[in-house]
Amino acid sequence: ASGDAPLDDFLQRVVSEISKQCAGEALPGWGDAAGIAPQGHAAWGCQWPQQAQPGGVAGGHESFGSDQRVEELNHYIRQQAQEYIEGQAEWSRQTAEVRSECLRELEKVKREKGEVERQARQ
Repeated sequence: ASGDAPLDDFLQRVVSEISKQCAGEALPGWGDAAGIAPQGHAAWGCQWPQQAQPGGVAGGHESFGSDQRVEELNHYIRQQAQEYIEGQAEWSRQTAEVRSECLRELEKVKREKGEVERQARQ
């Protein structure tokens, strides 16, 4: 559906940015030196969980760590998508509210204009 295009684009940008952060190429504004993203979320680095660190750890643990990291990234992407959708819903609500207020003002002005014209004809 055409309505999904903005969400698809957003998800693609999030995945791209996560990949860049994992490669150490993050864009400014997605996280700072303190490790906090602009929205207050912790910046995503690519440190594997302790049990998945190479060196003396059995291979089975590495697979578990990879699966856990994939789940963390999936959760992060879903969270970002949900925040995007909620933001779009709020924006639509605010737009409808402003439109309604403008229409009320327009009707008021039309009534006043009609009254002035009526009085001018008398």
